Amino acid sequence: MGVTGKTRTRRGKSKMETMDLRRDHPDVRAYLQRLAPEQRRVATHLRALIRDEVPDVREGILWAIPFYWRKHPFCYVSPAKRHVTLGFPLGVGINDATGLLTGTGKSTIRKAVLKLKEDVPEEAVRDWLQQAIAIDDAAQEDGT
Repeated sequence: MGVTGKTRTRRGKSKMETMDLRRDHPDVRAYLQRLAPEQRRVATHLRALIRDEVPDVREGILWAIPFYWRKHPFCYVSPAKRHVTLGFPLGVGINDATGLLTGTGKSTIRKAVLKLKEDVPEEAVRDWLQQAIAIDDAAQEDGT
């Protein structure tokens, strides 16, 4: 299953192929600092969980929000006015025992909406991340 949403630059490379990805990206730090206090608490906490659970993660800004990569973008953190969404582009393959991940139909995206830092189910998030990495690894093996 390939990554969707690729846009080509003039030189024929996709935006994702030319992204500046780093372990600790200054654009992601700056993005988080601009958030409202409660959004910042939730998003910063999620970022810390992602970086802790996935030691080889790289981050960058794609479609105006922080995305997290290994070979493919495997999750993102998207603040809204009253919550923060933790999303998984290939989340359809994630087994969610908590029932917190939403999304149905043709879309492969699954996401959890979190309002407060205390709403973050750390054990479940760590499990979702491990499953997302396994999906990313499988996608790498089949060449997508």
